Amino acid sequence: MQENVSITPLDKPMLEDTLTGKFITYGEFHRRVRNLAIGFQHKWTLHTGDVVPIVGPSCIDYALIAHAVWLAGSILSLISNSSSASELACALLAWSNRLY
Repeated sequence: MQENVSITPLDKPMLEDTLTGKFITYGEFHRRVRNLAIGFQHKWTLHTGDVVPIVGPSCIDYALIAHAVWLAGSILSLISNSSSASELACALLAWSNRLY
């Protein structure tokens, strides 16, 4: 997704949220993913191989975060936003136990 192998115009819409009407172009997607990845690495000291859990609905921001985590060289742990509170707690506890 970080390479424009088909020479897609940068102003072409890439993703659209049908619930909100919000969309993002190829150029904006690539710019924001790069900026987020840099921010993750420098501000949050995210390193290659770190595991990052995220919970959320399927939306443009979710895609941006996922790709930025991958670009930063980290591992993404997707947790369903339809999980119950106990399932979410279990998933996060299991993830946090891997840190120690």
